[in-house]
Amino acid sequence: MNMKILLPLCFISQLAFADTLSCDTLAAQFKTTKNISTYVHNVTEIAQCYMNKEQYIEGFNWYVKATNKGDNASQNIVASMYYFGDGVEKDYAQAFKWFMKLAKKGNVEAESKVAEMYYYAQGINQSYKDAFKWYNKAAKKEHLYAENKIATMYYEGLGVKRNKKIALKYFKRLANKGYGEAESKMGEMYYFDKDIKRDYKKAFVWFLKAAEQEHSYAQSMVGNMYFKGVGVERDYEKAFEWSLRAAKQKEGYSQMILAKLYAQGLGVEKSKVNADAWYIRASMNGIDAAPEALESLESTMTQAQIEEAEKIELGL
Repeated sequence: MNMKILLPLCFISQLAFADTLSCDTLAAQFKTTKNISTYVHNVTEIAQCYMNKEQYIEGFNWYVKATNKGDNASQNIVASMYYFGDGVEKDYAQAFKWFMKLAKKGNVEAESKVAEMYYYAQGINQSYKDAFKWYNKAAKKEHLYAENKIATMYYEGLGVKRNKKIALKYFKRLANKGYGEAESKMGEMYYFDKDIKRDYKKAFVWFLKAAEQEHSYAQSMVGNMYFKGVGVERDYEKAFEWSLRAAKQKEGYSQMILAKLYAQGLGVEKSKVNADAWYIRASMNGIDAAPEALESLESTMTQAQIEEAEKIELGL
């Protein structure tokens, strides 16, 4: 089982000793104590021993003992196990309960997680108002993901009165910190939003910044803008380069552009076979214009070429 839980580093050093004895032996030797620090130390040592040996249920049960003493790290582990369904049955309601305990202590990651669970109705009734409240708590502590969600909620009017100017302020601040999602959103707003003064050159600059961080949608837009010559001088070779990077991340529109570039020999050697392969993939990804373009191209190809394209598509 692939555990998604990041265990606290302070427990890793304990493994050297734990590995010298069986976990069951450690458990049998365990003695309770009134000293909470010692109790938590011993309990989490046993819990980590079981987790290291992939005996997740036993490990989970020992972490629960530590949570009852208010240990933050153990509470986070228990919440995460319930959330991801690792070692125990997935239970969003239980995950929410434990994340909320941590959030009320001011744990910024838990504040963001509680907000997310309100936002997506995971273990609790959906409430954008409560989601905004908890994201805002985390955002004030410079939690970048939470700040981005606050910006999005202002932009879309979820849980708070819609205000695109405030949203733009948040996105710009995050983008200036190099946060890829915000950089892409800046590009999107300058490119598409009628309520914000359109500026294709600025849109390209922000999309490119996000694209360089492997943001697939931004890569798709950079390829598209090079292809059309919007906001930047037309350059088919660069259109091919960025569209290929986005297409490999399953961006359907970029797959369509690649097909067009191959079909016309723009920025790349002309190849009906490769064009056909990318039209097939774009069709599979739901691009409306792809099936008709595919049919038109295949009407000019031999059966052998079509079969070769189908083989290439399988390897994409």
